[in-house]
Amino acid sequence: MAWPAQKLQAGALGLMSHAGRMRIPRVPRYGPGAQFYDILSLECPVYRVGRSRAIDLMELKPGDRVLDIGCGTGLNFPLLRDKVGPQGHVVGVDASATMLAQARKRARSWENVTLLEVDAANMRPQIGSWTFDAMIVTYALSIISDWTSAWDQALAQLRPGARVAVVDLALPTGIGRLFEPAARLACFTGGVTLHREPWSLVEDQLSRVCLERHCLGHVVVAVGTFDENPDDQGALE
Repeated sequence: MAWPAQKLQAGALGLMSHAGRMRIPRVPRYGPGAQFYDILSLECPVYRVGRSRAIDLMELKPGDRVLDIGCGTGLNFPLLRDKVGPQGHVVGVDASATMLAQARKRARSWENVTLLEVDAANMRPQIGSWTFDAMIVTYALSIISDWTSAWDQALAQLRPGARVAVVDLALPTGIGRLFEPAARLACFTGGVTLHREPWSLVEDQLSRVCLERHCLGHVVVAVGTFDENPDDQGALE
């Protein structure tokens, strides 16, 4: 498999598609407000723990190739690159041009990060025959309209034994219920569909599953191993 030598710019090799878009609610921070997303999203005080724990649990190795679905502004990139090193490769997929513009700034000095502007539910024509050693989806499957198609297409690009991480949101539990109104507001603002529980895809379809809950149950981390053998994992109906 030939990997790009450098980050793809808009239109390069025809891989940056402006036709496919995630059908995301018109929330300002996914559009003109993308430049303020990292602050408005409460990343440091609340949501970074989900990313860092997921990436630790993925057991990435130097040279690994990682598919980052719904990469947004690229908040996963520094953590991923620390694991895969300069000989690895990260491919970020997102439908928002403004979010990817911020991701491009974050990755401007990295030659092993490729960005694709495409609907995650229709990305296979752009990714083609590339295969990956790992895949991560942070705070995205609860937003993407055709989320099961995005999941299926991502799995189709993985090699057997690939590690897969899903990080998403639930309402706080226990004493955390005191913060439920704030959590609901954050989810509503971000366009999150709370009832989806996308980590169940990891539990149902993958092996060696590890499930963690953080921030009083608000952040759910699920990591498992992809196995092509249908006897070893579940399958979507």
